[in-house]
Amino acid sequence: MRKNILNISEAASIAIHAAVVMSRQPEKLRSARELAEALNVSLAHLAKVMQRLAKAGIVRSERGPAGGFALDKLPEAVSLMDIYEAVEGAFEEKECLLTTPICGGACVLGGLIGKINQEVKEAFTSISLGSLKPAKER
Repeated sequence: MRKNILNISEAASIAIHAAVVMSRQPEKLRSARELAEALNVSLAHLAKVMQRLAKAGIVRSERGPAGGFALDKLPEAVSLMDIYEAVEGAFEEKECLLTTPICGGACVLGGLIGKINQEVKEAFTSISLGSLKPAKER
């Protein structure tokens, strides 16, 4: 099994992908079932993620048979970092891959982890939903 160097939780990944789907038609209400099927993810997991996005004010939810979720902000006003932090909490810039650092202040990777985390933070903060293009348009 191949692993990504950048490790983002399943919940954060679902949140980002669901927000991108909703950003294509921000005013359209989409049911949790519709989003789960579009993303090929568990309905229960997606529902929990959508609750976090709603609590953070990124999406709004409407109950009832015609209800669902829609963005509560313009796509240009929502960054990937907004979505990530709604699900994961504040972004932590770690300097070490290990839970308990063992290098004694001089990382064997020479600060590489801190640099990569800073670059990811800057990218996630600067990229809005409105700036992303659907895969077909790339």
